[in-house]
Amino acid sequence: MLKVIQFTLQKVKKSGPGIFYGFIFLSIFYSILSFLTTLIFKEIIDTASGSATIFHFTIWGILIFQAGFQVFASMIAGIRDYLLPILKRRVSLLFLGEIVDKTSQLDIASLENPQKVGVISRAYSRIHFQFEYYFRNIVVLLTTFIEVVLALVIFAIASPIGTVILVVANLINTIVKAYLGGTNLNIYKANYQTRLKFGYTTDLINQRETLLELKLFQNFKYVKNRILSIFEDFISKEINHEKRSQIIGNLVNLLPILASFIFTLILAGQLQNHQISVGTFVFLFTNMLIFAGSLGRLSFTFVSLVGDSDSIKDIMDFYELKPHLDYAQIKDHKELQIWLDKLAKPEISIENVSFRYPNSNLNALSNINLKIPYSQNLALIGENGAGKTTLIKLILRVYDPDEGKVSINGINIKEIPIDVLYSLFGTLFQDFGKFNLTVKENLEIAANRKLSEDEMIEYLKYSNAWKFVEKTKGKLNQQLGPEYEDGIDLSGGQWQSLAIARAYAKQAPIVILDEPTSAIDAKSEMEIFDRLNKKMRKETLIFISHRFSTIKDAERIVVLNKGKLVEDGTHKSLMNAHGKYAQLYTIQAERFKRK
Repeated sequence: MLKVIQFTLQKVKKSGPGIFYGFIFLSIFYSILSFLTTLIFKEIIDTASGSATIFHFTIWGILIFQAGFQVFASMIAGIRDYLLPILKRRVSLLFLGEIVDKTSQLDIASLENPQKVGVISRAYSRIHFQFEYYFRNIVVLLTTFIEVVLALVIFAIASPIGTVILVVANLINTIVKAYLGGTNLNIYKANYQTRLKFGYTTDLINQRETLLELKLFQNFKYVKNRILSIFEDFISKEINHEKRSQIIGNLVNLLPILASFIFTLILAGQLQNHQISVGTFVFLFTNMLIFAGSLGRLSFTFVSLVGDSDSIKDIMDFYELKPHLDYAQIKDHKELQIWLDKLAKPEISIENVSFRYPNSNLNALSNINLKIPYSQNLALIGENGAGKTTLIKLILRVYDPDEGKVSINGINIKEIPIDVLYSLFGTLFQDFGKFNLTVKENLEIAANRKLSEDEMIEYLKYSNAWKFVEKTKGKLNQQLGPEYEDGIDLSGGQWQSLAIARAYAKQAPIVILDEPTSAIDAKSEMEIFDRLNKKMRKETLIFISHRFSTIKDAERIVVLNKGKLVEDGTHKSLMNAHGKYAQLYTIQAERFKRK
């Protein structure tokens, strides 16, 4: 827990050192002022009764002083409370920026890992509420501890023995309660696996992709039973824990009550023997009540910090994420330009490459050798699981091969800085992103620059997306996503057309398309590939498709089967070879002939 507290304080301090120290100081100062309030109350009583006082004010003087003190304390509280939202805003801005920067430093292999993606998601969800709540509890713990110490110093002067009894009794109570902890009774604070299962199941009934199918399945009962089962299992464990905590907690609560009673008897005896004044008795008695409340708050806050530390650990885990691969870095713009000049006409070379996914016993690719000259139009085909997408991932250096190497213009891609490497590729994968931004923003996020209206229309026409974009109310500024006001949803084929436009908008020397037209109608598909074959004569085009009507026009066709490269040639040569390609082509052609 100490590491979590240290991490929290470091991040808040980093967001604004001046405001951080100011808030801490004012919080501590205000807790001391709260103690002084009871001292002034004691002075009023002693002044009114004619007893000896510390300040030696008249009754009017002490009342005026008390009013001024209240105004001063109110001002301190107001400034403290004003600083907190400023600090909160700065911390949120710090985390939001750092999370984006940190995520950008991770490689794609890390972002494909569900556990690491879960860490990123949990970290982001914690920064807006949990982190602020944890920091405030740290401050409460600190100020309450000071209140307790001040009270103990006063008690020790009045009655050392009574103070020892109070401390021991309350210490036992605090330790026992901290050990027992407090019940969550909140499934969103449960362990990660429980939260994950509960969150996913509840999401099934509020996500469009699953809600429609559930409605058609007519099986909401299954989801309901699963949600209730997970929740009931969690609550049963929490209630049993709470029952045990309450029984033991109520027993140890008797100790501070008994200790306070003994301390009160001691004070009453000192009052009767005229050892202390009425004001001092009230002062000590009031401080005892404050002490009991502060200690209870100290115990509760400590238990909360222990219980909530796992939430902050989610953020700490995010900062500890490391890239799966090491990348070379660019020093300056001059070096960037040198690299871009070297790779202006990239030729890809794959030499003796083999690769096996983690936790797999079989190679996804075995001994692949392939050269792809610049500006070649190449189709990768094969049955599902043949290794097509895996080969693309190795070219993009999502993973490094277990054996062999991938080079561009004779340079091992491990030596190419990541910014340079990714600048060479415009990509579209099967599971492409659906960015609920405007059409314009969709294109500019891919191009990584401002685009003219003519450029955007050209890219949209290239992928047939302009046909539906120009009919929308906002055209290039049309908001996508039905959740937004004036937002529209797109069909699967329309989203895919827009994704192709994004890939083209990057204007990279190599374009990789993985099943780019799987959701697009046959007519549009034909038009898109006609443009691909005509316009991309200066760029390399690598595409994966299961539709032989698009594959047959490729300049070169490479066939993969069970992770091995089995054929390489043109449509005509491969058909004449009567191998795997001819077999797959014939099967698909026969299906189209059926009546």
